[in-house]
Amino acid sequence: MQQELYGIYPMWHVPFWQTTTFYVLMALIISALLVTVIIVLIRRAKARKNKLMIWDKALQELQEMRTQYDVTQAKEYYAVLSLILKKYLHGRYGYDVYSKTDQELLEYLATTPFPPALIAQLQSIVEGSVLVKFANAQAIQEQMQRDFNTSISIITKTIPPKTK
Repeated sequence: MQQELYGIYPMWHVPFWQTTTFYVLMALIISALLVTVIIVLIRRAKARKNKLMIWDKALQELQEMRTQYDVTQAKEYYAVLSLILKKYLHGRYGYDVYSKTDQELLEYLATTPFPPALIAQLQSIVEGSVLVKFANAQAIQEQMQRDFNTSISIITKTIPPKTK
């Protein structure tokens, strides 16, 4: 008896994931993902690098405000000054001071661990804004300059020691 192989017809099927087309598509997808990840990481690094600390931002806003207002706009000057200080206190300490008037701000800060000497300086700024309504132009200019310097002093004294 002779052993023979039955007629086997070759059947050849290559699955899609084993074709050249699949490999090329996967290489393109992986390359696109890598490029996207690199772009996102570069943007985040630039954003961190360009991000100002809250005290730097407050000092910058004070410098910009100084050039925008003169004696004739003293009321606006003090409104913006107060807002900058409130934003700083909120950002630096997390105090909820946006909705408070200047007097309420002082009362609120008295209940916090905020340094009393700085509260007194803030009080002089608040009192300076009241003087604006009744003083002459020369006194207003001097008061505005004094309060500006006091604001810078408050911010620089509350910068954390590690970042100075």
